Amino acid sequence: MLEKLVAFSWALSGATDADAVALIMLPTQFGFTVLGVGFAGSSGGTVTTCDWDVQDDGVDITGCTALDTTTVAGEYSAADRAYDTHIGAGSVIDLDLNITGGGNITGIVTLYGYFDEA
Repeated sequence: MLEKLVAFSWALSGATDADAVALIMLPTQFGFTVLGVGFAGSSGGTVTTCDWDVQDDGVDITGCTALDTTTVAGEYSAADRAYDTHIGAGSVIDLDLNITGGGNITGIVTLYGYFDEA
């Protein structure tokens, strides 16, 4: 079995509630197993909750619970967020940012997982 552990990171500056703030198009020969999503950063404005949806070709595969609202920082993993979800080869993975209360966030979001055979 061919498995490659990877972490994809994106810098966000003043990001607001939006779909597809980060995208990955998987190659046709590899699938991907999502292990977790991490975020480190800060909020601006009146953010009350912030969470991430991980999608496979536009369909939610899992969601994170609300992050800490004072720093809007949190770390999520397979063990405590029911990840370990396989996504097929050739799919598009996107991260949707969901903010309530207005405002924005600035920081680094990271998607953890591994490539595997299709």
